[in-house]
Amino acid sequence: MGRAPESWGVASPLEDVSGEVAIVGVGESEHTRASGRPTVEIAAAAVEAALADAGLEPEEVDGLLFSGGLPEQFDAAAFHARFR
Repeated sequence: MGRAPESWGVASPLEDVSGEVAIVGVGESEHTRASGRPTVEIAAAAVEAALADAGLEPEEVDGLLFSGGLPEQFDAAAFHARFR
């Protein structure tokens, strides 16, 4: 049985970024621990696919959204280490 929507997390107030933010690419990678790849490598593959989908180069990205509450995130530091 699935969890009720109200148990999905906590809403946080955000600054109004209307007209300033755009999601322009979507990417996905294989989601398997059996591959032996670390979580950051799996996320990097999804980011590469999103860049290709958007037709962007890494230096054209000026922001990332990620869940900071989970270990081994592909955060801004990981993005810069991988693509810059």
